[in-house]
Amino acid sequence: SIKLSTMTKVVLVSTSATSLQGHDTGLWIEELAAPYYEFKKAGYEVVIASPAGGPIPIDKNSMGEGFFTDAAKKFMHDGEAVGELCHSTKLDSIDFASVDAIFCCGGHGTCVDFHDNATLKSAIESMYAADKVVSAV
Repeated sequence: SIKLSTMTKVVLVSTSATSLQGHDTGLWIEELAAPYYEFKKAGYEVVIASPAGGPIPIDKNSMGEGFFTDAAKKFMHDGEAVGELCHSTKLDSIDFASVDAIFCCGGHGTCVDFHDNATLKSAIESMYAADKVVSAV
């Protein structure tokens, strides 16, 4: 018989929000870039997702002096990574039963579209109940 190995699947969840109380916001790029490369290095399948799907806004301040880390710079010059960021998977289209870990990335945009998101809440609760990895930064 053939034994199929399955790759560990991690979903990195980012905000879709561009504004918080009238101020530009979005993803804090380091908080997606660093785990993205750590998970890839470990051989995991990485899915970038967001509540709305599609392009993820980046908080411009996260690319400012002192904040734009090596991992963030690498990410922004990585065509495959940027492509995934520009075409993120819509959160409610993911079957979380097939996911091994969820990692919620930071940025002030999460204050807009994470706190009252039924899909994200359900994903976190079901994964936690199944003893899967639930994490955030």
